[in-house]
Amino acid sequence: MRNLLFIAYLATTLCAIHSMEKPKKRLIRTKKSSSVIETKKINSVSNQPCIIQPCIFAAINDNTQTIINFMRDPFFDPNKPRNHLGETIFHISIKNSNYQLTKALLPDHRLDLTIRNNTGLLASQILKTNRQEKLNPSLEKDLDTLQQQLFSRSTLDIEINNVVNFSKESHQKGEINFSIIERMIKIVKEKFNTINNHQSTELPPDVCFPPYATDEFLEKKIWFTLHSSVKS
Repeated sequence: MRNLLFIAYLATTLCAIHSMEKPKKRLIRTKKSSSVIETKKINSVSNQPCIIQPCIFAAINDNTQTIINFMRDPFFDPNKPRNHLGETIFHISIKNSNYQLTKALLPDHRLDLTIRNNTGLLASQILKTNRQEKLNPSLEKDLDTLQQQLFSRSTLDIEINNVVNFSKESHQKGEINFSIIERMIKIVKEKFNTINNHQSTELPPDVCFPPYATDEFLEKKIWFTLHSSVKS
C-alpha cells in the first residue's frame, strides 16, 4: 500500500514539473563554427526570432577589435554578412562614424566597395550622406581625404570586377594561370588611369591609384574575387 502511495505521489510530482513553463530567453546563442556564430534576438513587433551574425552585431556596437579579429581569419568574407538593411560591416562602420574601423578595413583586398545596400547606396554615398547629416568641422579635412580614398577604391573594385566577370568561365575551367593574372593586373591599371585622366564627373579631384594596391594586393584581390564569383 505504501509503495502504491509513493508511486502515485512521484507520478503527480513529475507531471507538475513537466507542465511548468520555463521563462522564455530573450537571447539565444547558437555556435556553428569559429566564424559562424548566430545571435538570435526576439523581434519585439512580430515576436519572431531574427538572426544577427556576430560580426554585424560587433559592427553595430562599434566593437572595432572584434571585427579586426574576424578579419584575421583568411577564410572570412567581409562582404557576405549583411544586416536587414543589406549593409556590410564596412557600410555600418561608416554609418556609425566609426572611421577608425573604416580606415582599418579599407586596405584589405577582400573588401568590395561596389556593394550597395538595400536602398542602392555605395559606401562612398553613405559617407557623403553621413557628412551632411552629422556636420563636424573638425573632421572635414580628414573626411575629404577618406571620401577620395573610397572613390579610388570603388573605382579600382569596379575595374577588377569587370576583368573577373570576363574571366569567370575560364576560371571555372581551370584555365587561369599566373601569366593571365599578370595581364589582368595590367588591364586594371590601364583602365583606372584612363578613367582618372578623363576625370569622370563621379570622381572628386585628386583621386589617385590607392598606394596599398601593389601588384601583390591586386593578385590577391583578383584571386579572391574569382573564387567568390564561383561560390555565389
